[in-house]
Amino acid sequence: MSGERRDFSGRPGEPALRGVDAPAGEQPQTMKKERILIVDDDAGMRRMLARILAPLGHEVLSAENAEAAFAIATAEGVDLIISDLKMPDMDGLALLRRLREEGLDAAFILLTAFGELDTVLSARDRYELSNFFVKPILSQDKFLFDVITALRKRHLELENRRLIEALAKAN
Repeated sequence: MSGERRDFSGRPGEPALRGVDAPAGEQPQTMKKERILIVDDDAGMRRMLARILAPLGHEVLSAENAEAAFAIATAEGVDLIISDLKMPDMDGLALLRRLREEGLDAAFILLTAFGELDTVLSARDRYELSNFFVKPILSQDKFLFDVITALRKRHLELENRRLIEALAKAN
């Protein structure tokens, strides 16, 4: 039975991990429940992304524009923001800039059309963009992998910051 793909329900209150290979009798590691904010002016895209993210077991919030997303992120806090680049009033890059100016360090993934890649690539390092995805999303597995990677990177950065502060207090 070793190596067989199985579903694990996880512990109460923790999300299940699906398709994880684990030796018999061992439970897989589970991630903390994260808050993911989807920002897109297209309601259909918000619903589709929420369906794609559902197997991860995280709390998924949505906003139809950047102003609403900014309000949610500042008032409630989020771990990851997945935002469309092109939206009326304020685009995804302007949202990212504004969040960074306010000191919010949520991971951020931009969704863009193929023709907008230059804009996204120039902003990647400047504004700590976690990643970007070209629409339409053709590989849900790749998208989920990028979401998990962005969340893990954020956790490592937060843990590193916490350890540096603890070390500074100890000295």
